[in-house]
Amino acid sequence: MKSNWMFIGFVLVVIFFLMFLEINPANAQTWYPTNQAKVGWDAVTKYSDGTTIPSEYKIMYRVYRVSASDTSKANPTEISVIDGTVYTFTFPTPGKYFVGVKSEVWQGETKLGESVIAWSDNPQYTSNSPFGIQYTLPPEAIKGMKPIQ
Repeated sequence: MKSNWMFIGFVLVVIFFLMFLEINPANAQTWYPTNQAKVGWDAVTKYSDGTTIPSEYKIMYRVYRVSASDTSKANPTEISVIDGTVYTFTFPTPGKYFVGVKSEVWQGETKLGESVIAWSDNPQYTSNSPFGIQYTLPPEAIKGMKPIQ
């Protein structure tokens, strides 16, 4: 009887561990090691309710980066406003980062609306493939090179 309880306890621990791996977003994403990352996304053509945005309106995108340690993303850095769907992010200091994009609909000089920021660590916005960027300084070059006889 004791071994049955041990087995059940073991199974519960394994289930809890697997649930933690599934829920924890830091474990469910790919980290790309670089100081520059070219990121692209699908063009926005619809409002949040699914209706088509009129062709005379312009879609603009605000791009952001945030430190991965800012888990609530309370202090993102706005980098640029662009009208295309590709942007090359450059990371200023070593660290782990997420990138984000907010879409905006404009009529002339008037902003009519904006989306939430779609962050790279959120599977909803990354075709279920969340990612982050990890920038690490390169090591110094070797010294003392000489021929060995």
